[in-house]
Amino acid sequence: MRPYLILTFALTAIFCPAVSAQTVEKVYFNDGKSIEGYISEQIPGEEISVTTENGTEKYMWNNIVKTKKLFRDNSDFGIKERITLSSGTVLEGRISEQNIGRNIIIETAKGGHKVIGLDDIVSIDSEPVSDSIPLWEQIVLLDRLILRDSTVIDGFIVSRRLGESVSILQQNRFRPDVISLSEIAVYQKIKNSDYLMNDDHVTVEINEHAVQLAKCDIVDGIIVKIRQSETPELLAGRPVTVNVNDLKINNTVRLYKVAPDTGKKTEGFKSGYVFDLTDYPDQEICPDPENPAQITFSVKRQGYYFLALKDFEIGVVLEFCK
Repeated sequence: MRPYLILTFALTAIFCPAVSAQTVEKVYFNDGKSIEGYISEQIPGEEISVTTENGTEKYMWNNIVKTKKLFRDNSDFGIKERITLSSGTVLEGRISEQNIGRNIIIETAKGGHKVIGLDDIVSIDSEPVSDSIPLWEQIVLLDRLILRDSTVIDGFIVSRRLGESVSILQQNRFRPDVISLSEIAVYQKIKNSDYLMNDDHVTVEINEHAVQLAKCDIVDGIIVKIRQSETPELLAGRPVTVNVNDLKINNTVRLYKVAPDTGKKTEGFKSGYVFDLTDYPDQEICPDPENPAQITFSVKRQGYYFLALKDFEIGVVLEFCK
């Protein structure tokens, strides 16, 4: 008989206003009820704890029927799974549903669904979707294992061999630790402070008007292509105040002059811009030391600019007019 591993799969990059909002997965019960939150603790075969916006509640293990993940609409960020079957077949996708004791359902990269029986699964490996963003910034919640000898291990479960073991990678370690299932007493999920919030989570205000973050792609290590659905118009020579919430911005942010992208636009975005990483920034700006989430600056020249808030990955495009 398979062990109780079905509720311990890694959480993918999912849709939630913020981690604190707790809308990570939906848990269904025998009586037909359901709640949205995330499974914050599991004692296999005994009980689970589900954390929601209203707090944490414990439930008997046998009362759970299934869980569903609530994905955000973004395929280039987060965690994906690679599932090896007893036949040798390897499937890739994101686990979207778990029917306890029976099967899992994965969403494939092409948008399809596959139902996989638990008895057919040998192992499940988890890996980051993006190669350009550090692993630790793509994980919403970290794994915490409490062993029977009271040892506590925090990290990210990168692999599971069903019925045998899990492999957990700790930060600042090059290799994961392989832990036998018989050694594990409790599974927990804890908030990851390094998670890089995407624009569904981060709020940015330019002169007290809300705007969307720009999304960047590095091309050939030189050209940065920027996608943004809206670009605020500002007046050159006038002070601009930027307020950022829920994003760990750089100590020094950089303002780059950019040009409209004349190539093919990305679907879903009205505007595209480019700049060269070898270009020197027009300005280097330090956030307010008393309010690190606030940046104030001005520019003299009209045109388009990219304010890089976190390296070259996250920022906002601004249009300055006369």
